[in-house]
Amino acid sequence: MSRDSNEVSDRNPSPPSEEFANGNGELLRGDSIGDTVFSKHWVFTSLMTLLKAVENEDEGKTDGEKEAANLSGIEIDSDLENDLCKLWDMTANEDVSLFLQEWKSPDMLLSVIAKTNAPRVTEICMGILGNMVCTGSISKSLSENDNLVTLTLSMLSGRDPPTLVETCRFLNTALSHPGSANRWLTFIKEDEEVFQNLAFILQSSTNIDLLHNTVDLIDLILDSSDEITEKWSSPSLIDGLVEAFKQARSERKSTLSVILHTIQLISVTSLGIDCLVKMNETIMPILAQYISDICEEEVIAIKDQKRALASSIIVVNSLLRDEDKVSKILFIDSTSKKLLKNLLKLFQVAQRDYKRELSQNSGAILDNDVDGNSNNASKENETNPVAVITGDCESSHNASEGTAVDSTTQLLLSSLTSFARLLLDLSVQNEDVQEALQDKFEEGKDITCLELLRELLDST
Repeated sequence: MSRDSNEVSDRNPSPPSEEFANGNGELLRGDSIGDTVFSKHWVFTSLMTLLKAVENEDEGKTDGEKEAANLSGIEIDSDLENDLCKLWDMTANEDVSLFLQEWKSPDMLLSVIAKTNAPRVTEICMGILGNMVCTGSISKSLSENDNLVTLTLSMLSGRDPPTLVETCRFLNTALSHPGSANRWLTFIKEDEEVFQNLAFILQSSTNIDLLHNTVDLIDLILDSSDEITEKWSSPSLIDGLVEAFKQARSERKSTLSVILHTIQLISVTSLGIDCLVKMNETIMPILAQYISDICEEEVIAIKDQKRALASSIIVVNSLLRDEDKVSKILFIDSTSKKLLKNLLKLFQVAQRDYKRELSQNSGAILDNDVDGNSNNASKENETNPVAVITGDCESSHNASEGTAVDSTTQLLLSSLTSFARLLLDLSVQNEDVQEALQDKFEEGKDITCLELLRELLDST
């Protein structure tokens, strides 16, 4: 399923200009779509040309040639492709999308998708629909079209990476609209092949754009439905996320953040945590590697990675709550012991960032309160701000935006605090934990991991 990601990202040319003006440069206002310079006539002509080309795809072909085209796909005329790309680019304009919706163009595009054997045509049609669905009213209307919903979900079984990229982008956008999300989720719950197809993409694709859009889609689905999260929390999904992590690690850091958050969502279900514990030898290495990649830098910079780090640590905490597996999960070898020391390093950095943000921002919040513009932010901080991070991670995640410390800093420190407390509790009853905590935190220094752990907790 591989294809150079640049081929996907650079495919749309700029919108045309000469088609929409006469020889003197005056706009053809009567033919313009809304307040744009785009021509209604040009759009209709392009769509009719597309329909005719698709209808004639099998013209003059033998049965064997038709079967071959159905299996391997066909190329399309370059002029038609250029015009379709222009139309695709134009639909980024809301007036153009609304115009196409008014003239029932989505039904026509669905007909083309269902009939064509040209992967490029299918990709462009999905790209156009993906732009149209960005408009809320269009998204709601499309979600009520059963044929569109069913066909779109079935396209996840395809094997053309660019088309899958656009299909996942379409679904991501549709599920992001409150007015259409529930209907899509209903269909997804009832269609078991959606999960199977998404898991297959994660396990087999090397296309980073496709992996990113697929992980984004899965994360959004799980975040939107507890029922689906429970149902999809399985070894096949976890295996797929691990494979996607390995693929994305050297290519796109933002994808790693989404993967780690998806694993975190899986860890909150009973079935999910059971799977993660059973697969700890698969999961722990990627968590440890992600944390190690950050901690091994000469200067540990976590500004843009706090949420992903928090997701990693929340998963570690969930795994450690299974006391029978603790030794196998965290203290099985030197790599795992290194993870313990890296987490303590992060605790130090997160605590430093928290205190710095608190010092820098508290004064600004108080100043705003004097001016009457605080939106009650300072009142929310009359209680001890540290109290925000000593509860569970979810309460920290939902902390008010009016607090003096960024919510991602709170979330990270909260997850690390939970880890430290859990580790201390485990040390009372687990000899492996006790032994690991007696290791020196750093060579040449007298402080042990246990002493540093207690010191950090005391100062939180």
